[in-house]
Amino acid sequence: MAVEHFPFAGWTKNLRLFNNSVELIATLEVGPRIISYRTLQGPNVFKVFPEESGKSGEKDWKIRGGHRLWTAPEDYDRKAKGQSLTYVIDNSEIEHAVEGDLTIRVKHRTTKPAQIYREIVLNLPKSGPKVTVEHLITNEGSKPVELAAWALSVMAEGGYAIVPRPKLKTHPKAFLPNQTIVVWPFADLSDERLRLGRRVTQLRQTNRQPIKLGFTHTEKWAGYVLGDNLFLKTVPFIENAVYTDRGSNLQLFTNWDFLELETLAPFQPVAPGETVSHTEQWVVFSGVKLPDIQDEEGFMKAVEHYARQLL
Repeated sequence: MAVEHFPFAGWTKNLRLFNNSVELIATLEVGPRIISYRTLQGPNVFKVFPEESGKSGEKDWKIRGGHRLWTAPEDYDRKAKGQSLTYVIDNSEIEHAVEGDLTIRVKHRTTKPAQIYREIVLNLPKSGPKVTVEHLITNEGSKPVELAAWALSVMAEGGYAIVPRPKLKTHPKAFLPNQTIVVWPFADLSDERLRLGRRVTQLRQTNRQPIKLGFTHTEKWAGYVLGDNLFLKTVPFIENAVYTDRGSNLQLFTNWDFLELETLAPFQPVAPGETVSHTEQWVVFSGVKLPDIQDEEGFMKAVEHYARQLL
């Protein structure tokens, strides 16, 4: 069996899911959180906050790090009143199930402000780096709720996000817009961490103030480069679906400590007893040598070699 109980980051109760290429760790004391993902030779590509690791039972929401499941749109303004659906506290022990050798489920029942189940299912093949990550939200209340499943990967500091852009076309043959970039009020587009290139958008994580961007993203994937490690995830897009935050199915957020690579499902009503799902695939590689991103064609050619193992 490629699932075992494993101590990690101060928590004694965790599940380790692994094959001959990669390892994932889900903590069972809080969450659900996928707190680590790495190649067997490489570091955890997710951020883990040391001051919050190994702890549980807090009365307010904690980021902790790793990968989490939220609901959009973000309702931070309701957090202080205890009415937030996004910031439902998840600081207690979770339920889990092991299905066969390479599938685990981690889930946490929430009752306030709405009765919803948040569940993450990991399925890993017998070999190779690709993992399927299914996010499930079930409305167990008596009234419909409107939400979007929101999957957030909190990436370790010191790397940079990459978002592929469509290849340029010529005018006037192509005269209609084909891309949307959404800008948050605190995002300075002259920030040196941000590079809007011909083939790829880059956002670097450094010790600086927050910046956030959203995208209507149809290029199927996005990623994060951390030293010689490369993390890629799929970015689902459904044509004509309604997405929150002015049509964003992909969002990037960074600040002093981390960078988040976020995907979103469509915004929709969820009836009592109904479950909505949002699925990503991930891959991670170590020992990756990429050309300088200034050479965009060379950079994208190198990254697309790895992306083919994802798509």
